[in-house]
Amino acid sequence: MSDSAEQARKDEAAMRLALDQAQNAWLVGEVPVGAVIVREVDGVHQVVATGYNRPITTHDPTAHARSSRCATPRSCSAITACRTASCT
Repeated sequence: MSDSAEQARKDEAAMRLALDQAQNAWLVGEVPVGAVIVREVDGVHQVVATGYNRPITTHDPTAHARSSRCATPRSCSAITACRTASCT
């Protein structure tokens, strides 16, 4: 498999996870938006964190899928750093 085909496969897998997260949001009455934060380590595609919109259920207007209330803090904890430059 070519490098671009392999990257497309990895991207599609991450997008499917984001769509699953969006489905979770929809099921609890939120706007269906999901987020997945991934990184490559030694050629291995790792899911670092996931999240979905929660401003309605948490009564917090900042609780969006990738915001400081959902996926981003978990990604920082998972990689033991608050800079996620190596992540997408």
